[in-house]
Amino acid sequence: MEGMPVKLTSSDLNMLSQIEKLPNTTLQGEVRELVADNYFIRNGYTPLNGKCGSNCFDGVYLKDGKIYISEVKPLNTDGTIKLSPKNDATNLAAQMSDKWIADAIGALRRSGSPESIRTAHAISVAMDSGKLVKVISGINQDGMTVVKLR
Repeated sequence: MEGMPVKLTSSDLNMLSQIEKLPNTTLQGEVRELVADNYFIRNGYTPLNGKCGSNCFDGVYLKDGKIYISEVKPLNTDGTIKLSPKNDATNLAAQMSDKWIADAIGALRRSGSPESIRTAHAISVAMDSGKLVKVISGINQDGMTVVKLR
């Protein structure tokens, strides 16, 4: 699949130019997620609460009656992005697979947070009605590329 480079603000690009200097991958991931969130919000997407720990969604957005799920990953120098494969030891499905999304919906519902439960419902309805869009936001120190999954 091909990715589409997206336009970032100078402040987002400035943050990304420092990403390799951050002391650990957790902080690097937080900066990548912030930049992706900034991009989606700036372009008219309404953010929903898709957080429930490490196995839920990096970003969930509503726009034009569709729900967008964004998984944020490092963009490698050769332009590749790697999602986590199925993990039999932890019983986690491959990232962005329908099973992985269904498991994350369940985690959001079990969170007890009314906002997370509403997000879970919105994702579930979008899946059932063909209005769920899966994207990977690949980000490195030079910018962001968005890949739409089928």
